[in-house]
Amino acid sequence: MEIAICIPTYKRKELLSKLLDSIERQDLSTEAKKSLTVIVIDNDEKKSASWVLENKAYSFNLVYVSEPRKGLATVRNRAIKEAMKFAEYILFVDDDEWVVPNWVNSMLETCTSYNADVVSGPVVPVYPDGVSDWIVKGGFFERKRFTTGQDSGVTRTGNILFKTSVLKEQESLFAEELNLIGGEDSHFLTRLYRQGKKMVWCDEALAYEPVPKERATISWLKLRFFRIGCTGVIYRNMIDSSIKNKMLSLSKTILLIVISITTLPAVFIPKKRIQWILQWEKVKGRINAHTGGVYNEYQ
Repeated sequence: MEIAICIPTYKRKELLSKLLDSIERQDLSTEAKKSLTVIVIDNDEKKSASWVLENKAYSFNLVYVSEPRKGLATVRNRAIKEAMKFAEYILFVDDDEWVVPNWVNSMLETCTSYNADVVSGPVVPVYPDGVSDWIVKGGFFERKRFTTGQDSGVTRTGNILFKTSVLKEQESLFAEELNLIGGEDSHFLTRLYRQGKKMVWCDEALAYEPVPKERATISWLKLRFFRIGCTGVIYRNMIDSSIKNKMLSLSKTILLIVISITTLPAVFIPKKRIQWILQWEKVKGRINAHTGGVYNEYQ
């Protein structure tokens, strides 16, 4: 059984090194590690991650691929292209995360036990020292978790396993027109979910992600919620471009505007102010998308 772990990366040497070290510590036999290949896909045209070729300390197979064409969708597609040559299972993990020792085994066991096509795991935020209490209490970086084996619905690609056979069935993979906008993972996973692919959760396959101090601010969160609102409309319209779907999407936005207006007094309540502001940014993002605007988060 051949397994590929794909790591898209861009100028994160220290974090990438920490991730690779955590993969080295996986609870796998010597034989199992021989069937494990880590593919590092470097999206820096200057090949800043090529240092991995010089590190001979890992017991797993390590492949370095340079992909200078900018964009997460392009990088993920390149990773899948490389992994599909040999792997039965393909895992993705972000380059700013690290994983627990039972990560690979937990993902594979869940996939087998529940006959799943896709398995997702939790990404737990790690906050920096001195972060404001409202950031932690607000749960803005927390992601929904489920019981192992439960239908996960549409998640993200920061901690995920695909059966390679499912990917080979697809006419197209990650939408490269979303390279600079984002939302390419939600777009792809929504397509799979609508195809009836079995997508389950593995709560034991933990990944941890540090929250940079520059992200633990209201200004960064406002931009992120705006982008979420904008890309949500865009990628759903890409999946279903019918007039009916576009009218339903517009109707939802109008309803959200009405709700925002009627709950406006919440801005005067300290515990609810931030939540209201961020939800309003999401509504503004939706309005932006309806009027033909985009927000290029990844430039």
